Amino acid sequence: MKIVKIEDIREKLKNIGYSEKKAKEYADIIMDYFGFEDRIVDNTLEPQDRKLFYKLELDAILETEREETILYNGKKWRTHYWHLRKENILKPEKISVHSFIRNPEITCEDIYRGLPEHVWLKKDMPSREIPEIGIT
Repeated sequence: MKIVKIEDIREKLKNIGYSEKKAKEYADIIMDYFGFEDRIVDNTLEPQDRKLFYKLELDAILETEREETILYNGKKWRTHYWHLRKENILKPEKISVHSFIRNPEITCEDIYRGLPEHVWLKKDMPSREIPEIGIT
């Protein structure tokens, strides 16, 4: 898969409703941790950055994973990881209700334009006959 660049993350964050300043700040933080990796260990994060990562998980930029290993003494050892969701970062953004709420400058027209093409095609709609109603 393609390498995610800082510009990709910054653009994605702006598209989902973050300001230019926040998008740059958050993209810098993400790249400081990930670099060219897809996965990092959670215990490398500072507490304020972990809070940001949970916020970005809701925006489908990051996701968490947990691995369990049994140690020689029989105890379970859990390791928590963060993953970049490359497929979401690199795909073109459709404007969502989530971004609409976050950015009041987005209009209803922008949301309609962001809907997938199949929503507008009649052939994809379930076929139902509408009975004629006569008004007397």
